[in-house]
Amino acid sequence: MANDDETRKSALVCTLTSAELQERRTGVIARLRESAQEFRELKTGWSIRYPEEQVDVLVEFIRLERQCCSFLEFALRFEPGSGPVWLSITGPEGAKAIIGAELKPAAKPEPVKTN
Repeated sequence: MANDDETRKSALVCTLTSAELQERRTGVIARLRESAQEFRELKTGWSIRYPEEQVDVLVEFIRLERQCCSFLEFALRFEPGSGPVWLSITGPEGAKAIIGAELKPAAKPEPVKTN
């Protein structure tokens, strides 16, 4: 049987109020969405490449998300020198869709061709 800690980690529950979530979306999440350079799909989440200059924003994001979404797991990987930084976010079943919905930029519409 799972203990309480395992149950809490696997529940896809965010503890933010609607107002707090909206503030997060227009703040740190918007900054990360805009600066993302590449997305790689993982089995249980996403790995996202950012420029090295975004390290402080990434750490702030992880710190904030750990307080409200205890079901997520975070990892930062730094490429050599001043290379890019990869943020990997994974979680239990269903978390991948939530991560993608929050961090992947909206698809840009295809230009309309006119004759």
